[in-house]
Amino acid sequence: APMREQPQEFCRIVLSGIKSRHKRTLPMPLKPELEATAKSAIHEEAENIELTGRYKKIELKRCRHARLAGVTAEEIVITDSSVIIDDSSIHGKEVALQVDNSDVGATNVRIAADTAIVSSRSHLDLAGARLEGRKAAVTSVDRSILLFSISRSESPYYSGPLHGTCRVTREKPL
Repeated sequence: APMREQPQEFCRIVLSGIKSRHKRTLPMPLKPELEATAKSAIHEEAENIELTGRYKKIELKRCRHARLAGVTAEEIVITDSSVIIDDSSIHGKEVALQVDNSDVGATNVRIAADTAIVSSRSHLDLAGARLEGRKAAVTSVDRSILLFSISRSESPYYSGPLHGTCRVTREKPL
């Protein structure tokens, strides 16, 4: 695990790589005037789907190898699925990202709501993520494991950098 064995060298290399690529920016959150035109997407038992663009809500149930890229949404619900989320922004009211019995990898994402993520029996691997929870960044109904790389949390429970494995429970939110 290079990030643990040589954290300074690891961070230097990662930051150098990020700076050398063209600057990527997150999509802007939904604006009130766009909410009426934003669509919803529901997929069940789909494989290899890819979604991009603006959504009010995305629901994925029993989907395998789904990819959300450049998505701006108010709410995403993932159940019994494997999903990759890249370069996306989820800005909800109560819960932005709800994950149940799923594997989710997310890179360069911003997730914000009263509770940014509610997870249950899931594995989440987040890199370059910014979680903003007015009540909590992450809560878990049942055992979930979260792996963070170069991420950040802003919540009443913890504000600061996130790097490494984090177990979140109902009694110990993030």
